Amino acid sequence: MEGCLPAATESTLLRIVLGDDRMFGMHAFYQQVVLAAHSMGLAGATVTRGVAGYGPASRDVQPLLPLAARPVIIEIIDSAEKIAAFLAAVRGTLQDALVTVQKVAVLSAAKPASASSTPGGAPLGLSSDGGMQ
Repeated sequence: MEGCLPAATESTLLRIVLGDDRMFGMHAFYQQVVLAAHSMGLAGATVTRGVAGYGPASRDVQPLLPLAARPVIIEIIDSAEKIAAFLAAVRGTLQDALVTVQKVAVLSAAKPASASSTPGGAPLGLSSDGGMQ
């Protein structure tokens, strides 16, 4: 029947919330998380910048100051098994971040792109097999 949504696929959504001023070496932390997810073959990742927010690491609600750290939300989606493996690999780097995991129903997704190598080598200290170095 036309107009019907496709059958939902159960997946797991990992959400990491932290300040945009968080660095990993010389790079923004959120960039390294996305590269790590890519290098481990996870289905997809998105980074969104927040306008305002506060949490345990920053109780001060003054995000309108030009130099104040703004929240960054990293969302990664894949199977529960792959998300668990990813979390196990990067857990030690997630201090002061809010980390949530939830089951989601994926109604549509793009076809997988052809595999390509991760630019800049293994991020977040991951070895080529996805484990921490």
